[in-house]
Amino acid sequence: AMAWEGEELVSVPEGVLSVNALSRPWVQQRARPRRNRKSEAMRRMVRETILTPSNFIYPLFIHDEPTNVLIASMPGCERHSLASMVAEAKDAYQYGVRTFV
Repeated sequence: AMAWEGEELVSVPEGVLSVNALSRPWVQQRARPRRNRKSEAMRRMVRETILTPSNFIYPLFIHDEPTNVLIASMPGCERHSLASMVAEAKDAYQYGVRTFV
């Protein structure tokens, strides 16, 4: 391991902490360049992934029958009537979903 002593970088045996100017133990931190953070476009590209309801696409299945029908191969999904589909989309919109297919 390496540590700074004044302006000189010296070798320190493994398992030994360096001491700072206040004689407190510390560990030399690795440099973290910010070259990828200079513009808003670059910051947006490399930032952590955050998912919100506005990122979701809500698939709605409709048919021309007056009642909803469960889809056997897709538990929890149903074919909506037109009125039911509008109500379902309004409800999802209130939660922040903005895209429907």
